[in-house]
Amino acid sequence: MKYRVVLKKYIWLVLFAVLISSCFFTHINKIADLLLPKTEIKLTITDPGKLSKGHEVWIYLIDGKEIEKNTFESMEKTGEWSFMSQEDGAANNTIIGSTVGGTIVIPINKSCSGGINIWMQSYSASINMEVDNVISNYDLYSEEGEYLQITPYEDSLISIGIRAVLYGLFSALIMAVLLICYKLMYSANFTLQDRKYYYRSIVLAVFICTYIFDVLWYKHGITNFNAFGDQPGYWEIGGVFAKSGVTGEIIRETIKRIPSFRGYGVFLPSFIAQFIGNRLNIDSYLVYFTLPALTSAFLFGYVMPKLYEVIHGRKVYIIQIVLAYINFFVFYKGNLVSIDGDLFGMTFYLAGALFIVMVFLTGHIRYAMLSGMFLSLSLAIRTSYLIGVMIILIISIVVFMSSSLKSNTGMFKNIDKLSIHKFTLAAVAFSLAFLLICLPQIYINNQRGHYGLFAYDKDGAYITKTTTLLEQGMDSALSGWITGYPTQVFDDQIHSIRKNAMYLDTKEITMAQGFDAYAKKPLDACVAIAKRLFAFVDIKFNITLPNELWSANTKFYLFSTINYLFLATAAFTMLNRKARELVFCRHDFLFWGISLFGPIAPMLAARLEWRQGMLLYLFYLSYACGYCFLEGILDREKRPYFINNKYLSFVTIFVFVCHGISLTMYS
Repeated sequence: MKYRVVLKKYIWLVLFAVLISSCFFTHINKIADLLLPKTEIKLTITDPGKLSKGHEVWIYLIDGKEIEKNTFESMEKTGEWSFMSQEDGAANNTIIGSTVGGTIVIPINKSCSGGINIWMQSYSASINMEVDNVISNYDLYSEEGEYLQITPYEDSLISIGIRAVLYGLFSALIMAVLLICYKLMYSANFTLQDRKYYYRSIVLAVFICTYIFDVLWYKHGITNFNAFGDQPGYWEIGGVFAKSGVTGEIIRETIKRIPSFRGYGVFLPSFIAQFIGNRLNIDSYLVYFTLPALTSAFLFGYVMPKLYEVIHGRKVYIIQIVLAYINFFVFYKGNLVSIDGDLFGMTFYLAGALFIVMVFLTGHIRYAMLSGMFLSLSLAIRTSYLIGVMIILIISIVVFMSSSLKSNTGMFKNIDKLSIHKFTLAAVAFSLAFLLICLPQIYINNQRGHYGLFAYDKDGAYITKTTTLLEQGMDSALSGWITGYPTQVFDDQIHSIRKNAMYLDTKEITMAQGFDAYAKKPLDACVAIAKRLFAFVDIKFNITLPNELWSANTKFYLFSTINYLFLATAAFTMLNRKARELVFCRHDFLFWGISLFGPIAPMLAARLEWRQGMLLYLFYLSYACGYCFLEGILDREKRPYFINNKYLSFVTIFVFVCHGISLTMYS
């Protein structure tokens, strides 16, 4: 029985090693190309056919790959041959020949994909192609335009054999690394620092490191910095308010052109940075970087570890704080310098929730003021947190009322410190701080003829005059678009929900009509929601890092696999009863369930944007993996449970399924 368990463990390690090696297909294909036997094609342009209007030959692929200019230059040629690159306006890098009798010698691989691709058109000539002393003739004329692929060794299996050997060797190497890590992890006796540290010291250290990183990244070039999405507009509007001598008339005119659904908090960091930079005559961006650096330091140096301490009754180790920070910013590195305000909004939202819990635990009024301030600031940046804030406040009132009727245990065992008198004072302090932060937005709304505390959505708020921004998201989603700018993913299944409800694509639907369409196909609606939840956490959808749009190369497959590994680990610890009991407590799910539901749930019916998955990333990357799971790994008694064959099998299958779903959605 023991040997069967050990055998299963090694089988799953092998399968996981094979999965990881498959992510390196770009590198393996390059090595295979070097190992494949080579030969040459001698191509000669002959007289065109009777119907042809010219004598051209257009070659755009060699061995199924893009042609490099240096490869073209190294070829033996007679006659007139030229190279047209994509920079010159060609769809592909292309070799063009136009001399009857001209020849070119093209090196190819002796593999089933070895050969050339030619564009056939009405100006094409005929060619003779000589391979291994065998000459073939092709008439390339085509009135409509079509492609011709010539593969002389199409039945060869040598490339398949070489790749099989390479994948086997690579899998064995990865297997060896996994075994070493497994053995070290299983037997390691971690000596960790004491948990007695000051949060202010952690915040200061994270701030200094983050700011230095931001400045170095800025000095050496940040891809798409201040050029992505709405960021240039945020910076420009902040700069208008920050100018010396700005008049009230200019301020009022600027306010009128700000979209109604954007709170003033989005422009506030840009204003602060440029206000200070202009007056001190220093680079405003260098000033700005202090703000996301300080915010990320506050989030990962205080808010997140303090949440864990409040819920679990003990601090996390410093190594867990560091890894939680790294886990998140490996995937959301762009937010360390971003001007879109999302890092600020998320941090303030969670800080506000934390300080409400602190009010119940300590009874201190200052926490009520801090909570009111941070929750209000989160709404000034993103009104998507409005439902979340409302839920948090409603639950806080319910908790207080229930605590007045019976004694409490667990997370709120000290709730009796909050008497009715103190609760009233806390509510007043919260309200005053909350309203104080709302004053600039109240002024902005008043200038636009609207009375309210927050930024607001309305008919004509964006693009159209007949629907709200949220309705446009619903309309776009039911048109089949799971995601929006800049990575658009279309899904026929979701589009069929709209077609089944008989709403035309040309008609912009209202929220009521959108929910009517979902109600007519409820199972399809649930599947659509599941797809959006997956899109929230699929790295192929997160365009902030890597910076390029998704494409089929090693970098993204491996990057996605790492992401799925985190997701699988979090899922394992939550779904497996024993694992859940070892590292989580019920208040983890209570707090995060409340915090996540408000901002995320309303968007599941509409089209997504990349920022809306940040809270989910923060939970499963930093909290579930960086804190809870890592706590189990660091504990020698709990550790064996997390590195046994159940975990290995779950992770292997989960990661494979995630790739399957992702490739289906993005195909």
